[in-house]
Amino acid sequence: MSSLISANFQKILNSSFFKIDDDFEISSYAILNICLWAGIWYVLWIWIRWHHGASSFHALATVTIGFLPLALLALWNYKYGLLITIATTPLFIAPTIPHSFTQGFGDLEAACTITGYFLRSFQSREWRSLWKNNYIWLLAILVAASISLINSPLQGKTLRYGIKYGVAEIFGYILVMTFMVLLSHEIKNREKLETILQSTLASLITAIALAVAGIWASAICVGGYGAQTMLTSNGYLIASFDNPNYFSNFLIYTLPISLYFSIKFSEHKWKKTGYQALALMQILLVQATGSRSGLIGLVAIYIGWLIITRLRPKTRIFTAMFTLCLPLTLLVWWLPACTCGEAQAGICVPAQFLPFNNSDRAFSAPSIPSTNRGSVFSLPVSPPAGHGSLSSLSVAPTAIHDRALSTPSIPDEVEQLTTKSQKGLTSPVRLGLLLNAVKVWKQNPFTGVGVGLLPNISTVDHQVNRAHSVFLTTLAEQGILGLMTWLGWLCTIGLSLWRARASSNITDSLPSFLLLTYVSAGTQALFFDQNRVIWLWQFSAIAIAVYVMTQREQGPHSNGMARQVKQILHA
Repeated sequence: MSSLISANFQKILNSSFFKIDDDFEISSYAILNICLWAGIWYVLWIWIRWHHGASSFHALATVTIGFLPLALLALWNYKYGLLITIATTPLFIAPTIPHSFTQGFGDLEAACTITGYFLRSFQSREWRSLWKNNYIWLLAILVAASISLINSPLQGKTLRYGIKYGVAEIFGYILVMTFMVLLSHEIKNREKLETILQSTLASLITAIALAVAGIWASAICVGGYGAQTMLTSNGYLIASFDNPNYFSNFLIYTLPISLYFSIKFSEHKWKKTGYQALALMQILLVQATGSRSGLIGLVAIYIGWLIITRLRPKTRIFTAMFTLCLPLTLLVWWLPACTCGEAQAGICVPAQFLPFNNSDRAFSAPSIPSTNRGSVFSLPVSPPAGHGSLSSLSVAPTAIHDRALSTPSIPDEVEQLTTKSQKGLTSPVRLGLLLNAVKVWKQNPFTGVGVGLLPNISTVDHQVNRAHSVFLTTLAEQGILGLMTWLGWLCTIGLSLWRARASSNITDSLPSFLLLTYVSAGTQALFFDQNRVIWLWQFSAIAIAVYVMTQREQGPHSNGMARQVKQILHA
């Protein structure tokens, strides 16, 4: 009986809907089908969740029917799971997991993938092939995080976010790191790498579709840039990420991939035009998020694009369009920060230049309910109980935005670094969080206050948050020991990409564009906490795999830089 069930299940997997073989080959048609399936059920779940509540039978039944088949696929064959995880990465709003063990449907599918690998495909002798010397830094990160938690000065005290949240943070690291190791191991040649990149762009299309839906649902009145909806946050796009900074970070991660394909298919008119259109859409959406860190990452990509292309004739038109798009960010920042109800009441005034404004409008609550045309993405005029703000759509309670939106009482036992914003300062709330992180680090310089525990101490204008900087957050929570381990891992990724670029064929621009992703994402990390989002670990897997492939293709004793110079001279 079990063999019959297994045979029938395998027939389903080999059908034209999915069609993947044991060598990790999958058609673009199958990838798009997976994204379409996930996207349809996700939108339906979001709508039902809003109108009936996250814990309602309707919401739980919808998410079960829609995503249980994908979870079973991941458990049955972890290679399916790797692609499904990538396809569901943009679906960041997900059922709440206690203490933030996972973030989004991508993490949930990654957990199923890893479980499926250990249950059905694990062989002890494979660990040697899975292991790479670079991964020593991953173990060091976990050790440093554990030491910071064990040595935390908050142990035994009354906390809003207890030690269990720090433990969940470490388990979250283990989840994304294990997924990265498996994904990197499966990218064994150029064909498999192409499959991963296509899956990434397919997931990008899902995110863009949801973003367009958010624009359509919110841009419905004259004088105000839309209402707060399920896919927007007071005029800024969040799509399915429930935070504009996360959405901009995902767009910045995928933009160089679109640019790479536009160069690769420069001789194919329609493919080139399609990838350039996709890249321009990403550029515009980054600006629509209103994310300041996103703008910084976008400028870094623009500079890198100029360096890589050197204004070659075939890229000049797109370069001109890219250049013209950049100033549009200023327009987005000047748009009125109000709902349609405020615009119709005549009390909507244009926002000040946002980076120098005292308000953080991305998380400000609308004062007047919006009027809308009944879109499935729009908030009702009188929201149901418990659904009056965007926080009701949030993921697990330790997510950064949840901590920023919640204002519960602070236990007296833990001394708070409470800061008030100062008028005239640039983004005063975030500046206060940065200063608080530095103060916390000075008190615990070596091991920090404990991984995931900074929000117990730092609050600015009642906003409980981390430092809005990966590096300062890590320094405050894990001390110098933790920061050094993370910097070691980041340097390993950067050095791998640099060596891959030097060793690759002169016509292969992929390592250069991956290096561009590395620089832009690293620049964003200075201004936003994002070290555990799964798409950055997908990028790490691609970077390691590309380095290994280029070294294998060129041979162990080759001098990549010398060969590149010879090719230039020969040309």
